Amino acid sequence: SHDQDMYRIKLRAEVLAHLISMPIQLIHLRVEQFEWFIHLIKYVNIYLIIFLYIQFLDKIKCYSI
Repeated sequence: SHDQDMYRIKLRAEVLAHLISMPIQLIHLRVEQFEWFIHLIKYVNIYLIIFLYIQFLDKIKCYSI
C-alpha cells in the first residue's frame, strides 16, 4: 500500500544517508587523529629541547666547578 511504500522509501533514505555520512565521519576522525599526532610531536619536541638544555646546563656546572 501507499503507507508501506512511503515507509520503505524513508527507510532507504535513512540507510543511504548513513552510508554517505560514514566516509565523511571517517575522514573527520582521521583529521582529528592527525592533528592530535602533530600536537604530540610538537610537545615532545619542546620537552626534548628542555631536557637537552637542562643536561647542557648540568655539564656547564660540572666544568665550572
